[in-house]
Amino acid sequence: MAEGSPTGWVDLTFTRITRSENPGAKTIIRAHVDDEMSYYVLVAAKKLGFRPGQKIVITTPMGSWFVEIEGRTVGEVIRKYRTTHFNITTPDDFGR
Repeated sequence: MAEGSPTGWVDLTFTRITRSENPGAKTIIRAHVDDEMSYYVLVAAKKLGFRPGQKIVITTPMGSWFVEIEGRTVGEVIRKYRTTHFNITTPDDFGR
């Protein structure tokens, strides 16, 4: 990802991770940096087949085990974790 603060619209990539740690399905969602990140996580979870109300865990491909999205904008999350790619899984599959 390029240095600096993201502006405007970005593509967020979410990959579903399973117990076997092999990447599963992937979805790319166009998001505005000023929008709430939690909205796009919910959209991605639905697209990737998670059930409504199912607990999920968001991680980064670089090893951050838990991405803090509550109350944060897309831009804030991108700046903090320096990525637009995120893994999405259940706590059971993640081993928590």
